[in-house]
Amino acid sequence: MVPRKGTLVFVGRVVDRDPPVRTQLALDGPTVSVAVTGTSARLSDVKTRFESEEVFTFKGLSGYLLGWLARRSIRRAHQQHVEAFKRFAESQ
Repeated sequence: MVPRKGTLVFVGRVVDRDPPVRTQLALDGPTVSVAVTGTSARLSDVKTRFESEEVFTFKGLSGYLLGWLARRSIRRAHQQHVEAFKRFAESQ
């Protein structure tokens, strides 16, 4: 996965998939690894609830410091990605 801006490149792989209920992904970068679990639940014929959980593991002291300093930016970027996915899914 190559970002639109920035230089942090991740190698992503699907760890487990049980569509349409649960998906697990692993993203590995040079300074951080991310385990992502996405779970969806059908609420009605026209509504679905999607929950996403991410666990960040920073590598080395420099990765830990980067993660601590970038915590707010990481959360903001993730929220933007979730909202973009929501808009995409609802437009289909």
